[in-house]
Amino acid sequence: MSATGDLGSYGGGELRGAPTRASMHWLKRDCVSRNVLVEPACTPSRAALMTGQYSIRNGLSLIAIEGSPYTLPANAFTMGELFKSVGYATAIYGKWHLGSAPQSLPTAHGFDEFYGIPPDISWDAATYPATIALTHSINEPYEALLRAGPQIVEAKAGGPLQTVKPFTEDVRANIGR
Repeated sequence: MSATGDLGSYGGGELRGAPTRASMHWLKRDCVSRNVLVEPACTPSRAALMTGQYSIRNGLSLIAIEGSPYTLPANAFTMGELFKSVGYATAIYGKWHLGSAPQSLPTAHGFDEFYGIPPDISWDAATYPATIALTHSINEPYEALLRAGPQIVEAKAGGPLQTVKPFTEDVRANIGR
């Protein structure tokens, strides 16, 4: 999902470097939300946006961090499932952040594919290998940092997460393109 200001229907789209023709399609049919209540953290806000319910109804009122029990339940119904049920091809790129349990993955909730950072970490937790090398936070050769550091993952509907490549500044700048 893009941030609201990135969507063409809210003034972004081409202007922000990412055309969002599908959102413009919905805008022309007056199907754009103008009243979304968000919470002060990414996991609860994403849970509410994806399910149309208060985040606490799905046990996601706190941030889903690696190793935490907070994960989207299998029975949660998402926008991905809604759009898939009426024939849309669905995909999500970038940050899911609703848990990494198999039943919580975007590909278990109506999305045909997912490509981004692991679903239980945040962008700020995914420190770039170049930053680690620059700050000497971990004393390893750069190639070792690329192998051990944050990785981009992907999944296809019904499949497991698979590691694709190291998460670098260049990769982040081009996610979803």
